[in-house]
Amino acid sequence: IHNDPPETPTIIGPTIGITGEQYRYRLKATDPDGNLLFYTIDWGDHTRTEDFGPYASGQEISINHSWSIPGRYMVQVQAEDTHHTQSPTTVLLVRIPQLPLLDPLFIDFFKQYHQLPFFRPFSS
Repeated sequence: IHNDPPETPTIIGPTIGITGEQYRYRLKATDPDGNLLFYTIDWGDHTRTEDFGPYASGQEISINHSWSIPGRYMVQVQAEDTHHTQSPTTVLLVRIPQLPLLDPLFIDFFKQYHQLPFFRPFSS
């Protein structure tokens, strides 16, 4: 039986944040054969979310994650269909900078507006 792999997943979510804060990421992949999909995420901090699903092809899902240590993290997402055929991996770079003790008003501002363009890295 012929089975095509799922297409490369998309991942949308914050690319900069602060330690201990939960951030929501949206994932979506499409399988050309319409198979159900499972996702595996390597969060780049020695934690993984493996084989969660199944989800319908093309269904957008949300998942939360937080980082406890400042750093630069390479989040990797892969989809796998019910025939165990895997998609290419998508990578999203996330920065959790080391912030000195800051004014609580700035921290509240950052939490609310972290997705503004000036908090995002330049495109390569």
